[in-house]
Amino acid sequence: MSKQGAQCSLMSIFTVGMIALALAIVPTAPLRAQPSQATIELSSLDHSSDVVIDACSSVIESGLLRPSLLAEMLTRRGHAFYVSGQFAAALADYTRAAQLVPDRAVYYRNIGALRSNLLPATSDALAIAEQLEKSLLDFNRAIALDPKDNESLVRRGAVYVALGRIERGLDDLDQAVARDPNSATTRDARGRAHLARNDFARAIADFDAALRLEPTLTSARLNRGIAHDRMEDYASAIDDFTAVIEQTPSSAGAFNNRGTSHAKRGRTEQAIEDFSQAILLDPRFAGAYFNRGQAIFLKGDKDRALADYIQARQIGPQFPEPSADLFEDYQIDVPGEYRPRRPFRN
Repeated sequence: MSKQGAQCSLMSIFTVGMIALALAIVPTAPLRAQPSQATIELSSLDHSSDVVIDACSSVIESGLLRPSLLAEMLTRRGHAFYVSGQFAAALADYTRAAQLVPDRAVYYRNIGALRSNLLPATSDALAIAEQLEKSLLDFNRAIALDPKDNESLVRRGAVYVALGRIERGLDDLDQAVARDPNSATTRDARGRAHLARNDFARAIADFDAALRLEPTLTSARLNRGIAHDRMEDYASAIDDFTAVIEQTPSSAGAFNNRGTSHAKRGRTEQAIEDFSQAILLDPRFAGAYFNRGQAIFLKGDKDRALADYIQARQIGPQFPEPSADLFEDYQIDVPGEYRPRRPFRN
């Protein structure tokens, strides 16, 4: 064998070895259909994201992969970039994979999922809508390539709901449930659509079905709690939020929601404790500051309430500007008991 042939053989062995390593340590699980969550869920990584990124990069940069395998490696590295919080790099890899192999639905689904999950950190509704519209195009492309792609159908339905086109979203989600009635995440997504249209009974029925299929699906339990709260079944709501907290003690949203139900039930002290814990877990949680201000005001502490309202407004411009006379925003329904005109927010 010539020296050049030996070098080529060694390079081939190296490349095959690196591909095997990358395949071994990067999960192949598809993105799960939980559209309103701010994460793309993957199987647990056995190695750090840096190790995965390095292994995949070595393979990608070898220049020896055919397009289909290169697209797969880019997708795997994109997942690792996502897990490590490098979202722009993840989007670049997903996009390049779709360009290399434009006839695979999953590559467009990955792009759409990333865009719909990572909305701009802004109160600008137009900017958010523009990104959601882009994700719709991605899911449309995925479904056109693979009409049986139920996951893209679920995600597209959820995006329609987020854009306020609830009936159009329900069309997709009803079709997805008919195709796969035993998918917990699909039932959960349709439950959220029913919740968005204030059809609480149907929402709870879907969340119940999701939890029968997957008892640890926290999003279904959290949203079922919100539906119970909206139906003024505060005891059931508190039970659901407490179960979420026991399963996920770091869930600021669950503490905020439980605090809301406590407040509506007249348990002001417990509500304040929960709102405070939500703020401790997420100091940028504007809604928790707003709700704590509500609860503190019910105790008659105007100064502390105003401080929380101001903090909520500074973090989230969508919250109302505190008035010069805070008491003007409230009415007295019962002597000595103040009821806020502004409702608590889940």
